[in-house]
Amino acid sequence: MLSRWKALAVVVAAVAVVAAACGQGLVPPPAVVPPGDPSVAALLGDDRRDKLEDRIATGARPWSRWVSWGEELFYNGFVEDPPVGPKPSPRISVFYTCANCHNTAREDPVLTDQNPEARFQYIQSRPGMFMTQGTTMWGAVNRESFYNGYYALYHDLCVPDPTTETQTANGGPNEQGQCAPGTRKMDPKSLEDATQVCSGYCSVGRYLVRWELDAMMAYFWSLELHLSDLGLSPDDEQSVRETLLPSPRDPRRAAEARAQLRSRFLLAAGDTARTVPEVSRLPGGGYAVGPYPDGQSFTGDPGRGGPLYARSCAHCHGTAIYPVSGGPLAGDVNRFFQMLAKGTSESNAAYMPEFTYQRLSRQQSADILAYLLRLLREGR
Repeated sequence: MLSRWKALAVVVAAVAVVAAACGQGLVPPPAVVPPGDPSVAALLGDDRRDKLEDRIATGARPWSRWVSWGEELFYNGFVEDPPVGPKPSPRISVFYTCANCHNTAREDPVLTDQNPEARFQYIQSRPGMFMTQGTTMWGAVNRESFYNGYYALYHDLCVPDPTTETQTANGGPNEQGQCAPGTRKMDPKSLEDATQVCSGYCSVGRYLVRWELDAMMAYFWSLELHLSDLGLSPDDEQSVRETLLPSPRDPRRAAEARAQLRSRFLLAAGDTARTVPEVSRLPGGGYAVGPYPDGQSFTGDPGRGGPLYARSCAHCHGTAIYPVSGGPLAGDVNRFFQMLAKGTSESNAAYMPEFTYQRLSRQQSADILAYLLRLLREGR
């Protein structure tokens, strides 16, 4: 199957050949700018979607069906009517779905800036969006590295080698840092490997089999970035279109245009581990949060903390995942900040992942604490 841009390039090339044969000279044909909103991957010459689509389209199910299966896996953790195996398919995890820790829509107003304060303002009016511990899967296929910064320690975790329709047992590593037979260390540049790590370890679940991983990748490709997402000026956008579509003709200009595109979105999400601040009681009953190691202190605002709690905590706390909610979460103030910084460490049960500084700011954590303390005083 030819990609949409490859097919258009073939048509333009054929027109050029006919024109030359008819004695029209060697003047190149005018640029044909496809209508609509081209994907960033197509503009960058990234053919991974095309290869996946070609491979899974060899069966009887259309691409759209694979996308829908991937969406089911993401939100439900299983598929009611899978392409192979029992119906419904086995759950990936008995504790979590991907949606517990990841959004699937744009969450940052500036795509290169992981600013939790700006993120909260951006998502407040968007139903179903949360201040999650993990980055959004919107645009994840366009990133070039996964589990970065503090989470680079996950690069030692193991994934199936290769992923097949046969379930692979968790592969370690063992105490010597070695992966079990049939597995290897994950490749931080591979979204497939990052997804297997998330499924097998982060969700306290199991590795995906081949059809599940293909479906997840198809769904993630449905969330890819497009040219309009990058916020280019009309002139710059037109220049990019003329330079790169239907296919680049000037290598230097193409490289410049692609560099411009890559500078407009996050190639690798960064994650900085938060530290546990000193906490001291204030005369009015609240707490001064800090100083942190850099000397800064923060005082929480319960008015800000209420909406933050609803968007960053309540989609897990007060649910079947973790029934404890409200004021009791602030019963031990020092432990509250320990949980934000370190999470919990249960290996075979539901646990709380930590919030890095890119996912929840220090002021926001102080605001949530102030709100929970007010609930505690009110017996809620």
